[in-house]
Amino acid sequence: MSITRCLFLGQAITTNIAGLLLTTLHYYYFTDVAEYRNRTIFFYINSCGGALVPGLGIFDAMLQLKEIIYTIGLGIVASTATLLLSGGTYSFRYTAPHNRVLIHQPRAFLRDVPAWLFIKNAYFVQQLRKLVVQCYCMRTPQNAEFIEKSLDVYTFMSPEEALDFGLVDRIGVPRWRPNMEEPPFEFPEEGNEGFEIVPELFLQQGRRARRRRRKNPNPKVKRLVLVGRRKIKDKTDNKNKKIETPTSDD
Repeated sequence: MSITRCLFLGQAITTNIAGLLLTTLHYYYFTDVAEYRNRTIFFYINSCGGALVPGLGIFDAMLQLKEIIYTIGLGIVASTATLLLSGGTYSFRYTAPHNRVLIHQPRAFLRDVPAWLFIKNAYFVQQLRKLVVQCYCMRTPQNAEFIEKSLDVYTFMSPEEALDFGLVDRIGVPRWRPNMEEPPFEFPEEGNEGFEIVPELFLQQGRRARRRRRKNPNPKVKRLVLVGRRKIKDKTDNKNKKIETPTSDD
């Protein structure tokens, strides 16, 4: 599918499937960077979910890639696959008219295990639940409380309900066109910060810090350190001074 730039997820997400999808996504990305092009990616999903941690890896890659990623839900999209459906580019997330979407909280098999392992796994699942809530808050207009209540039970959604929830943007199946291309990437003037797989917020903070360093090559941190040393010196000098007691003349 390297020519058509189409990905298909038609089974449960496992470590091997996630590795294959991640490899293909990054192959598309680095090919576009090398050829100075920007071609869209179509991601068709018909899956009942699967492993959450490998799915989060695919979700992170989809958010950081520069290409427009169409996500199309076909048949049934449940559990971790719903997170991938919402991870497409805004206004390019589709669901078929007869598709069904399901969300629920993470689960783990904790039977017949020692108590210490049960507590450790339960804590890990709780952290994953918080992470899933944060991801849905980031990709939908819903607040955290509403998403937590929706995850407590198996919440099935029709295409209209998924559209109202904010998981998708349109109902239908987009028409695939070969060699669909957007304007090429804008290469940064200095360094390769535009292509690092880090959130944009951190990139902006790094650029601001760089501008500050250009305006003021001598940072204020050193001055503060010197001031602190002087204060410590003054304190030690005062301690070393002998206190003279006044003497009364008889």
